[in-house]
Amino acid sequence: MKNQQVNIKTQIEKMYIQRKEILRRSYEKIRFSEPLISKDDLGIIYPNTITTIQGQKGVHKSRVTEAFCARVLDTSNTNEHLGMDLKTKENIFLLYVDSERNHKDQLPYAVQKIRKKAGYRIDEIVPNFDILSLINVARSNRFEALNNHIKRLQEENPKEHIMIVFDVITDCIGSFNDVNQSMLLIDLMNDLINTSNVSFITVIHENPKGDKARGHLGTEIINKSSQVIQISMEGQLIKVKFLHSRNTGKIPEWNLEFDKKTNGLVQARNSTILGAMNKKQNAAPIEDLQKFILALGNNTFDKKDLIEKIKTNFEVGTRTLEDRLNTLKKLGIIKSVMVGNKSKITIYSDKQMQLL
Repeated sequence: MKNQQVNIKTQIEKMYIQRKEILRRSYEKIRFSEPLISKDDLGIIYPNTITTIQGQKGVHKSRVTEAFCARVLDTSNTNEHLGMDLKTKENIFLLYVDSERNHKDQLPYAVQKIRKKAGYRIDEIVPNFDILSLINVARSNRFEALNNHIKRLQEENPKEHIMIVFDVITDCIGSFNDVNQSMLLIDLMNDLINTSNVSFITVIHENPKGDKARGHLGTEIINKSSQVIQISMEGQLIKVKFLHSRNTGKIPEWNLEFDKKTNGLVQARNSTILGAMNKKQNAAPIEDLQKFILALGNNTFDKKDLIEKIKTNFEVGTRTLEDRLNTLKKLGIIKSVMVGNKSKITIYSDKQMQLL
C-alpha cells in the first residue's frame, strides 16, 4: 500500500512537470518533427509515434516490417528499399522483438535478411541493431520482461533514437482480449513516446475473414497509432494501404510482389498489377452471383452464413465479395439490416433479373 501511494505521488508530480512543459511550448512557434522514413516526399514513419501494420495471416506483414527495419539500418542510401527514403540524421537504434519464429533457423534467418538488405555482410555486426525473442518467456511475464529490457536499452543508448518493433504485439501480453493487460502495454508505449526518444512499429493479425485488428489490444492500438498500414493480397499482388495517417496527407497505395530470387519484396511489375485486376474482375462475376443469390429464394440469412455459402460456390476474397454485395444492394436484390449485434441480409428473389 505504501509503495502504491509513493507511485501515485510520483506520477502526479510527473504529470505537473509535463503540464508545465506543454504550456511553455504552446507559447512558442511549433516546429513539427521531420519523418524518419518517407516515400515520394510523403512521411510514413515519424519519431515518437506508434505505427501499426495489420493484415490477415500469410500476406507478408513481417516482410514489409523487415523492409522498414532494413531502411532504418541502411544509412548509406545505396540500396533500394521499396522506394523509401531515410530522412532523419538521428542515430537510430533498432530493437526487433519477435514472438512467432523458432530459434533454430526462422528468426536467425529473418535477422540475417534484415542485415543483408541494409547492406551489411551476413557475418558483420550491426552495432545499432538488437533482437529479442519472447517465445520462451511465459505470457504472464512478457510485459515485465519487455519493460525491463527497454529500460536497459535506454540506459545503454542514451543518445540514440530507439525504434522498437513488436512482431506480433498480441503475443507481448498474456491475453490480447484482457482490458487491463492491453491498457498496461499501451500506456507504457504512450509514456515512452511522450517522455523518451522512442518510436514503435507494431504488427498485428486481423480477425479471420475480417479487417479489424485482433482483440481489445487491436482496437486500442489502432486508436493510438499515428500511422495504420493494412497489408492484403490479390493473387500475387501485395497491396499496402495507408488507412490512417495522422502526420501527413493521404498516402497512395503501394503495389508489391514477392521476388523468389531475393526471397523478399519488390515493387510490383505492371504484369502482376494487371493480372490481379483481371482476377478481381473475373472473381464471382456479378451476373453469376446474382443468379446464385436469387436461387436461394425469399430468405433472410446471417451475413456471415451467406458469405460462407457463397464462398463454397465461388472463389472470391472477402473484400471483393463485399463490393459485389454492395452492388446487389443498389440493384434492390438484397437488403442488409442489423438485428441486435448481428448483420442480416434479406433476399428478394421476386425481383426482375437486372444484369449489368
